[in-house]
Amino acid sequence: MSIPQLVSVSLFAEGSYNTAALFSLVKRASLFIVALVAPVMLILWFLGGFILGIIGKNYINVPLLRLFLISIVPYTINTIFFAYLRVSVRLNLLVAISAFLSISVLGLAFTLGPLIGSPGLALGWLGGQTITSLAVLASLAYRYFKKR
Repeated sequence: MSIPQLVSVSLFAEGSYNTAALFSLVKRASLFIVALVAPVMLILWFLGGFILGIIGKNYINVPLLRLFLISIVPYTINTIFFAYLRVSVRLNLLVAISAFLSISVLGLAFTLGPLIGSPGLALGWLGGQTITSLAVLASLAYRYFKKR
């Protein structure tokens, strides 16, 4: 999860320097994240059990690992969008969406964690990130089609 976060920091720095090219920078940052993260995700998806087994048999939990791997996609969408909002100086919206994300993740994790343990916490993280990223994508699609 470090790669999307670090690329979004770079996006913020570059976008702050050149706000006219913000859309191009967002596109480039997104493609860069995909290029870096996709191979790692594929390796961990197929070899994650073996890699975790090197640490110890108690650490092998492939379904849990896969839940976290899936969550990288919505996490990346949210992280890039947050950088975009910071560059655009839309801090009220940034705070509102961040609060929504936090409440979603914590609410789902608090509800599911006691019921099913660690997978519930992972599902809380995945669910909160996904709900937020779907809301972000829906609002972007609405704004895009409204302009046309």
